Amino acid sequence: MFTNSIEEEQRFLSCLVRSLSVSMQDGEKRVIAVCPRCHKGSVLAQCTVVRERNETKEWHYNFYCNTCGECFHPAGIRSDIFFHTPYELTKAVPTPFGSVCVRINGRTVPFRYRKKLFRIDENAIHEPIGLHLIDIDLRDLKAGDLVFCGFDNGTLEHNNSDERSVISSCENEELLFGLCAYDPENWDGETDRYCYQLYDGNSSGFVYRILSDPQNYDAHAFYPSVIVSLAFTWIRKDAYDDPDDALFFALTSEIG
Repeated sequence: MFTNSIEEEQRFLSCLVRSLSVSMQDGEKRVIAVCPRCHKGSVLAQCTVVRERNETKEWHYNFYCNTCGECFHPAGIRSDIFFHTPYELTKAVPTPFGSVCVRINGRTVPFRYRKKLFRIDENAIHEPIGLHLIDIDLRDLKAGDLVFCGFDNGTLEHNNSDERSVISSCENEELLFGLCAYDPENWDGETDRYCYQLYDGNSSGFVYRILSDPQNYDAHAFYPSVIVSLAFTWIRKDAYDDPDDALFFALTSEIG
């Protein structure tokens, strides 16, 4: 969140929405507001007009800062970190298997933490799964920095993955726990699209390595790449027909 309240974010979103106009010409730019991220540049609305064969028009709008390159969207600023969802800053989240923390170059740092519910079925036959979400802002880091998320001690035992995410899990007699990390290389293999890579996964958690300085990254083109998000949860095994599948679907619904 670039401001200190959801109300301010909503006012900024409203400002973006009010700027939409079908009278704008192809390529036209309008100054909307001072950038809420860098507070130096201006947020511009750029219009692109797409003409169909029948000569009807479609309008597409981009909103970005002309100084820091930050992108915005009127439906939800930086949708990758869910601006309209309440969050807190914390240094650790307790779980039945230990506390999850974030370390940058070995130093424990605060991170943005939020929660949401995932329903495994529409008929509410099974209890919803509480997802715990971590967002780590990489913009002040530099190439070579290492970002860790996980436990202080080796706890995770099993691994699973899909196209864009990797899951490490552990369990006891009653509970199943999973930690899910986004893996950009699993998706398209084009590491130049991202300023970080999933460098290591071990029994404690996941390590990301910064590939290129985020300050110099083309945030206008690939803005989600300066935020890395992870998800974790734990469920009662007896609450689901297949707890492994339930855990997998819940975590990958949010990451990847």
